[in-house]
Amino acid sequence: MFDLINIARDRVDGYEAFRTPALIRTAAGRLLCAYEAYDNVDDAVCPPTIRGRGCDAILLRGSDDLGNTWSDAVSIDISAHSDTLRYGSPSFIYDQVTGRIFLMTALFTEVGFRESAASTDVGQPDVLHLAVSTSDDEGLTWRSSVITAQVTGGRGWRARVAAPGHGIQLSRGMFSGRLIQPAVILDAEGRSRFTAICSDDHGTTWWAGDPVGDNAVSCGIVELSDGRLLLRGLSRLGDSTAMVAYSRDGGRTWEDPIVRESSIWEIESDAVEPAFPAAPDGTPQAQIMIRPRMVQYPDRTRAGFLSVSLDNQQHFGAELLVSEVSTLWPDLASIPEYRVLTRVFQGPKGIEFQRVPFAALGIDEYALGWLNSREVQDTWLQENGLVQVPKVSTETVARR
Repeated sequence: MFDLINIARDRVDGYEAFRTPALIRTAAGRLLCAYEAYDNVDDAVCPPTIRGRGCDAILLRGSDDLGNTWSDAVSIDISAHSDTLRYGSPSFIYDQVTGRIFLMTALFTEVGFRESAASTDVGQPDVLHLAVSTSDDEGLTWRSSVITAQVTGGRGWRARVAAPGHGIQLSRGMFSGRLIQPAVILDAEGRSRFTAICSDDHGTTWWAGDPVGDNAVSCGIVELSDGRLLLRGLSRLGDSTAMVAYSRDGGRTWEDPIVRESSIWEIESDAVEPAFPAAPDGTPQAQIMIRPRMVQYPDRTRAGFLSVSLDNQQHFGAELLVSEVSTLWPDLASIPEYRVLTRVFQGPKGIEFQRVPFAALGIDEYALGWLNSREVQDTWLQENGLVQVPKVSTETVARR
């Protein structure tokens, strides 16, 4: 099993509860984790697309040594809307070109997602707004603005929320450089749907693509090695439903979604992560994706798993048991130059951080000497106790 490093402990670290973490790694190698903080545990219902009314603060911690130590938690000043009472659903985007960090959050005044009015007026109290905070100094300082009107346009949407976790920057084809934030909107007819919030000018302006799907809860978007985008969405249609859809125009439109019902005991995740984010086109590394999943057993105990696809998510292999606790809202950041995957998730006692070596995932051979010498990689893994970890498949689930 892999050690957990606690980032925020419920009822200990200044708040009653912590929820929905987001994780990003900068070009300088810094890890940043943002998460929701609640004064009252009864308010800690997330994501906002179900029935949440927001948190009391968005907190941030950073690590400059790949997660061994973390800075003190600070509250991000999201002062873009003076009437804001609460916040929610933090999600990062990192611009590899400018080094700028974006953090999207929902702004709550008097209403939640379902009750929001069809308006973009920042002075109207019954509207759920969307803000983007920007940092140019590795997360030390932030400035914020409301982008509700930009992403809504004239479509009459009643609410828009960034999906928890992180967005992406496209690196292939004619849309290279585009920033994309997975999101859920409430349209004029009251349907919650998936969409992509995009910027083609490094975050100066934002727009949203066409929505897709229905009964949306949360989603994630990943760029495939052939330039297509794959959206994985979580829906509520009686039982939980997993949905995938493809885009060939950088998130502006989506093909007809493919829907798959999932068992109540299997909670799909939308947080799929490329194992090699900067891998050149045509290489095996460019097609390797990592997906988390949580299983709830009949006795209501839970466990977290990771699985790997070597073919752009067409097939996933045997799963690796990585934690025997609840792992809600996981977010992943791959660090191939040290042959390790990092992840954060909402555990039973707060926000947890974990490192999983590529060797345990069966992809170590692809990363030997990747961006670092093998000697440097091996030394770091040994110093951090991340060598010779046994692999456990989902046969464990069937036996338990």
